[in-house]
Amino acid sequence: MHAIILTWLAVSASGDRLDVSCENEAMYKEQAGCLPSRCGSVSVDDFVPDAAADVLLKIAKKGLAMGKVTGPAGIVDLAQGIVSFEDQFVRYNLMAKERLTAGIVDDLLTVEEVEAYRSHVRRLRDFVIEEFGSELQGKKLYLALPAFFSKLSAGPGVTENDEYWHQHIDTEQYGTFVFTTLTYLNSQGVDFEGGSLMINGKEVRPKKGKIAAFTSGTENPHFVERVTDGTRYALTTAFTCQPPPAGIDIETVLHDIPVQPARGEEDL
Repeated sequence: MHAIILTWLAVSASGDRLDVSCENEAMYKEQAGCLPSRCGSVSVDDFVPDAAADVLLKIAKKGLAMGKVTGPAGIVDLAQGIVSFEDQFVRYNLMAKERLTAGIVDDLLTVEEVEAYRSHVRRLRDFVIEEFGSELQGKKLYLALPAFFSKLSAGPGVTENDEYWHQHIDTEQYGTFVFTTLTYLNSQGVDFEGGSLMINGKEVRPKKGKIAAFTSGTENPHFVERVTDGTRYALTTAFTCQPPPAGIDIETVLHDIPVQPARGEEDL
């Protein structure tokens, strides 16, 4: 097994930025003191190098392979250990353990892929602090739940969970989100059509390696346009100052996920 070596590019927070007023400071203060220094959104091209985006896409596809996506939307939340299976969610870790026991390990993550995931989440956290969070100094940011890879394709919704195209506000939909990030793992116009993020009337077009980040409150209503062709892959990652169970320590995320045995261990 070859180690995965990711070379992160030094990217300044100089992307496409939109500032808006923080509409509900009380809500942010209730989130364990996560009061942004500013509210708004930002997108940055090439935040994730191609090689690193390929690793994240591989993680997404491996995770989704544990389930069964029958509609236009499917997710795998490795942090919580759940994956889409037809019209419901099933326990990812249970499915992975069954495969590990049976010796079917190709779709299991490697130790290196788990660390690549953590490295990316750390980098997103640092970006969010730099971009929005001068008043977070001295406070710890946790990975908020849910934290999921998504697979979106064309077609009518089969279940309520398939209808990803409705406008929403993350703090209302997910509760724990204070800062939201999206990492795009493939490109509009190359791998799929449609699927833009629409936030405050502004269009963010997905591109491999691009990220979008925004404060999660009522100041940033948003939705994803329907994918009309192909398949769009992305990672939704958000942050909170709330400790577990609302959030997860980034250094321990995926600590209990079944992984491929190291070379030689399968014969022990």
